[in-house]
Amino acid sequence: MHRETRAVLHGLRRYEEGVESPSGTSPLLRRGIHRIEKALLMRPRRDVFALEYIGETVDAYCKASASAHVDSGELAWAGDVLAAYFSAVRLTPLLASLKSEFEAPRGGAAVSPERLVPYRRGEPALPEGAFAALEAVARHRKSVRWFQRREVPRPLLDAAVACASTAPSACNRQPFVFRIFDDPAWVRRLAAIPMGTHGYHENIPVLIIVMGRLRDFFSERDRHLIYVDGSLAAMTLILALEAQGLSTCCINWPDIEAREAALAEALYLEPDTRAVMFIAVGYADPDGQVAYSKRKPLDQLRSYNDDRGAGNRHP
Repeated sequence: MHRETRAVLHGLRRYEEGVESPSGTSPLLRRGIHRIEKALLMRPRRDVFALEYIGETVDAYCKASASAHVDSGELAWAGDVLAAYFSAVRLTPLLASLKSEFEAPRGGAAVSPERLVPYRRGEPALPEGAFAALEAVARHRKSVRWFQRREVPRPLLDAAVACASTAPSACNRQPFVFRIFDDPAWVRRLAAIPMGTHGYHENIPVLIIVMGRLRDFFSERDRHLIYVDGSLAAMTLILALEAQGLSTCCINWPDIEAREAALAEALYLEPDTRAVMFIAVGYADPDGQVAYSKRKPLDQLRSYNDDRGAGNRHP
């Protein structure tokens, strides 16, 4: 509890610093823009909306525009959504003033060519057999602990991370980063820190550590989102790796003070940055064995409109 409290407090301080001097990304801007996106797609849409947060969102946009270190893609997205917002609402005196404030740093810039705003979903455009392909990848995936002595190309890792970035996260803040280690000395050192790697950690070609960052949140109420959002992204990453012929093994990260301290020291982690999980990656040794791991039956995993839930005993 003490470590979590310290992490949350450090994250809140870093969040406030980021509000005033954004760099790379602005969690406040991302949250505000995503809230406006959701308001724009509401049916029916009111003629005046988002009054509770439009002011702080425009302010965050102006501060991000003034920074030389904020991602240009993030600014383009924010600018397009705000432009769509001010075109959609009835301009009260307050909103007219905020519109002028928003347009000042843009200097008359047009929306981006891609027009990064809510769009009509349309009919499903997935290729035929998409579910069968996904199911095949998911069923083929097994936790692999024995890998070939074969280099893993970084473009494959980058492609998997890019795919993982499509995973949903609360207000699109993506409070995670993927720390990738493919240097053998680094891998041996770090893979020995978590529990459950005894006997095979020296056989791991690549180690990915999914890190959550509490600095992306304005309130302690969101302190568990690094684990929720990080896990959603991690599963997408794992399936993306599997689809490219790379095998993985999820390595549990226990909440043990000594191991937290060892990882923080090894990677110079700030207190608000917490490990979500470790993932071993490589080309599976075809002669290596994997666990059968019988899955629970469907009726133990799901229920419909049942006040007691799946798998519970009824009177």
